Amino acid sequence: MIVAPLRKSILKESIIFTVLIVVFAAIALYLSMIGEEYEQQKKVALSNANQMLAEKRQVEDRFLQVKEGLNDYETSKKWAKEPGLFIDSQAMRDLFNDYQPRFFLKSIGVEMQPIVDLTEDPKYVRKNFVATRSNARVTIETASDEDVYNLIRAMQQELPGFTKITDFALAKKESLSKEIIAEVRKAGTYPAVRAEMTFEWYGLKSTNPDSPFNKYIPKQDEEPAP
Repeated sequence: MIVAPLRKSILKESIIFTVLIVVFAAIALYLSMIGEEYEQQKKVALSNANQMLAEKRQVEDRFLQVKEGLNDYETSKKWAKEPGLFIDSQAMRDLFNDYQPRFFLKSIGVEMQPIVDLTEDPKYVRKNFVATRSNARVTIETASDEDVYNLIRAMQQELPGFTKITDFALAKKESLSKEIIAEVRKAGTYPAVRAEMTFEWYGLKSTNPDSPFNKYIPKQDEEPAP
């Protein structure tokens, strides 16, 4: 009589224990599956984040390349508008032909020696470039010394390379009178002042004869305003 109820109690407890084991195993399996899914999602998220960082670096690299290219482009545009460093006898002729009407000069004459490479002095030679030099003499006749100084200022700003004035003389041939002023009003100029100067003209030349650096680009005439 005592054995039967005990057996039922043991059987009942065994069933409950088994059910609990199954439940805990199911919970553990579920948690394990959730953990694996979380780890998988974590790996995917990390992969996406790394990919985004790589793309961000690529964009930044492209931006830097574009920025560097833009700087080069702006510099090249600036060089195209400015005289540059390569000196050429045609540049001298073009500019001084323009100076006569621009500064109302009665006459202007230019004598220029050949352009030579300064290879005899190491300080003027670099790996890809060599300095060049020419000597020039300019004579001017005009109505006012102001015209002469305006020309010198323009010459130093607009001639390619660098200029160094080595000698300068200015003399007034005639004092202004009513007759001279009338002639200036009529003709726009008068040989009342004579100036003479000599200067050294320095430039830079690429050692590669085919380099685009060794090219004088004539100044373009500005288009008239509409």
